[in-house]
Amino acid sequence: DFHSLATYLSQNTSSVFLDTISDFHLLLFLVTNDVMPLQDSISLLLEAVRTRNEELAQTWKKSEQWATIEQLCSTVGVQLPGLHEYGAVGGSAHTTSAAMWACQHCTFMNQPGTGHCE
Repeated sequence: DFHSLATYLSQNTSSVFLDTISDFHLLLFLVTNDVMPLQDSISLLLEAVRTRNEELAQTWKKSEQWATIEQLCSTVGVQLPGLHEYGAVGGSAHTTSAAMWACQHCTFMNQPGTGHCE
């Protein structure tokens, strides 16, 4: 789930994206998650990990897929201090999305102050 992913990313101490993204369990989650299917875009990241190529990893982290993953992580209520160094979208989008909450039973993003999923 994205709460666990956000927690993992927030606790990671490496400033090198390739080191962080090379974790087997993280890669397995990225490949198998149903919320953000990455089958079509994961090959570049896997090649970067396989060849230990930081430049390829940096290219992948600039993708829409990684930006979406970061956005999903920011909505689950875990503060991710390292997102900006990993290439997160910045500014007001991050602040606004942090106030919203994700339903644990579906993928709907709910407005703050509501207790039930719409």
